[in-house]
Amino acid sequence: QGGITVENADGTPGTIALTGADAMLEVTDSETIDNATITMGNAGDLDTLQVDDVLTLGEGILLQTADSITTDMITGAGSVINDGSILADGTGGTVILETTDFVNNGSITVNGGDDLTIAVFGTFANNGLLAISNGGTISEQEASAFTNTGSIRIGTGSEFDLYNYSPDMSQSQTVGGTVEIDGVLDAGGNTIDVNATGAFSELDNYGTLANATLVLDGGTLGLDVSTFQADTIEGVLTIGDGDTVVVQGGITVENADGTPGTIALTGADAMLEVTDSETIDNATITMGNAGDLDTLQVDDVLTLGEGILLQTADSITTDMITGAGSVINDGSILADGTGGTVILETTDFVNNGSITVNGGDDLTIAVFGTFANNGLLAISNGGTISEQEASAFTNTGSIRIGTGSEFDLYNYSPDMSQSQTVGGTVEIDGVLDAGGNTIDVNATGAFSELDNYGTLANATLVLDGGTLGLDVSTFQADTIEGVL
Repeated sequence: QGGITVENADGTPGTIALTGADAMLEVTDSETIDNATITMGNAGDLDTLQVDDVLTLGEGILLQTADSITTDMITGAGSVINDGSILADGTGGTVILETTDFVNNGSITVNGGDDLTIAVFGTFANNGLLAISNGGTISEQEASAFTNTGSIRIGTGSEFDLYNYSPDMSQSQTVGGTVEIDGVLDAGGNTIDVNATGAFSELDNYGTLANATLVLDGGTLGLDVSTFQADTIEGVLTIGDGDTVVVQGGITVENADGTPGTIALTGADAMLEVTDSETIDNATITMGNAGDLDTLQVDDVLTLGEGILLQTADSITTDMITGAGSVINDGSILADGTGGTVILETTDFVNNGSITVNGGDDLTIAVFGTFANNGLLAISNGGTISEQEASAFTNTGSIRIGTGSEFDLYNYSPDMSQSQTVGGTVEIDGVLDAGGNTIDVNATGAFSELDNYGTLANATLVLDGGTLGLDVSTFQADTIEGVL
């Protein structure tokens, strides 16, 4: 009570060792403690800093945990203002902040084995630095208000669990803060509002953001190699130059009114990576950059739902849908830019929806396993589709080759599709270049009906029970087996 100074004989800052088993330092009135080191913690029992009024830890304070602690409590009906440094860097144990309010103007660092639990009853306000590194964890559990006008840094291997945050907690702020994730921020199902004046005015996700509804409404979302795990994103997720966004555990992208949202994979050398089995639905994915490659990397099975539109940007260089996984398209893929190439290079690719190549863009099918068209594969207005690498090409749907367009079939052979029970239709209004391959027109093959209303080139055409439709039909350097 009434003030305390702790110093060494030479006047340098002294030390308070709050290290006994079940020991307590109690502040009963409004106090400022400065220019001292407070070492707190016991390997076998609880130690407590009890605050009954307002305790200000001055700029010259270092409050640190002992090397080995069980639980350190900073607790009481009062409040703490930290202008100094709080360092939890022992080999294990938990520090609990459980006062009415807690204001951090200085630094709180959790480094290594210790964890920090923020369980204040009123407001936790970070105006300084809140840093977690080397595997530490901070859990925010009880605060009725969590505000951040400073910086929160979550280091590699560390975690910030945000159990009780909502956007309205921080609306009294005039300046927002920065949160940098290099480890994990688990939002616990809460909404994080990234706006210019909120607690998350800048959110730099260089690690993993998990279990969050992320509202993008005027603040800054920083990306590098960024993992989104079981998140809902409200607004446009823009993947910029050199950025990689990794999706795990499900992702929903929507607008504020619940209508389908947008992923803009448009930065130079940008990537969207799907590492587990995922379904993405009810969204528009716009893909492509005028000067560089953009990639959709599929490591497992990606299902594009019926509500998906995956479209190229107006001007692209190369868009790659690639990886050791497989794609099932139940939605719409539209390549209709002014130029560039879309390459499908996954293990398998199943099209139950539609793939349309319209105009300047071209599509290269270079899957390692099976390309199965059960929907619509359409080429129009001068576009080209080249099938080059598939070990199996099956068609139970429809392939339409429009006037002025071309389908180059470099690696098809009849035995590729014999597992089919129902054949599909291929309509040629432009050019189908078979590349010297044999096309078997039979009732159950990939070409059960071949309507040549354009040009069939460089093919051995076997007529054995399927339908060959003719109108004004050009055969160019072909061999026909059967009765024409």
